[in-house]
Amino acid sequence: YNPVNTRIYIKDESETKKPSRQLTLLNDRSQGGASLKPGSLELMLHRRMYQDDGLGLGEGLNELGVDNNGLIVKGKIYLVFDTIKNSARHHRDLALRINSQPLVMFSSHDDFKSLNNFGAISNKLPPNLHILTLYKDFEKYDNYSSSLIVRIEHFYEKNEDEILSKPITLDLFETFGDFYQISDIEELALGANMKVEEMKNRLKWNSDAIADFSDGFNYGEEKIDANYKSSFKFRPMEIRTFRIWYTPKTNR
Repeated sequence: YNPVNTRIYIKDESETKKPSRQLTLLNDRSQGGASLKPGSLELMLHRRMYQDDGLGLGEGLNELGVDNNGLIVKGKIYLVFDTIKNSARHHRDLALRINSQPLVMFSSHDDFKSLNNFGAISNKLPPNLHILTLYKDFEKYDNYSSSLIVRIEHFYEKNEDEILSKPITLDLFETFGDFYQISDIEELALGANMKVEEMKNRLKWNSDAIADFSDGFNYGEEKIDANYKSSFKFRPMEIRTFRIWYTPKTNR
C-alpha cells in the first residue's frame, strides 16, 4: 500500500488494444492505495482493528466516534476512464477542483461587503498554471507600497500531455495589474526567505546526470524592462515564488 493524496491510476499499454487506455481514481482525502494484481486498483478508505497487525503500529486501531461506536469515515471517489493521451488533462484539472474548493464564509461585519467582487487576478490563468499561495507580506518597500507573496506552479509533468506539458510564459504585470498598481517584482526562493539569485550558486552537487536546458533558458536572465513588463517561464512541475510590490488602485 502507498499513500494516495489526490489520485491513483493504471494504464493498459498492450499492443493488442489501441488506443491505450487509462483508469484513474481521484479521492477527496488521503487514503491507502495499491494494485495488488495486474489490472486492479484498490483504495482503503478506513482501517479498523482491535489488535496490533504486526506491521509497525504497535497497537490496535480502534478509533471511536462521538457515539462511542466505530468511527465512520465518508468520502468521494471520482472515476476517469479515457485514453492515456487524454487522461492527464482530465485528472490534473479535476484534482485541483476537488482539493482546492472555495471556502464558504458568513459574517455580519460590514467590512466583508468589500470582498464580494474581489478576484485578485486580471485575466484567467493558462490551463496548466495554478496559484498555490497568494498573501500579503509585511515587508515595506517604501512608505507607499505593500507586497504580495505569490507562488505559481506548472502542474503537468513532462511529456504527460502533448500541449499542456510544454513550458509556458506568464506576464505577472498583465495577470495582477488590474487590481494592483505594481511597482516592482522580484523572484524569491521557494520558501520566500531570500532572493533567487542569492541561492543560485549556494548548493552544488556532484552528479552524473545532465540537466536538460535545451530550451535555452537560464534563471536570472528574465528582466523587468522600463515599461514594467515582466514575463516568467514555467517548466513542467515547476513552482516559482515572487514578491510583488504594489500600491492599491483607488478605483478598486
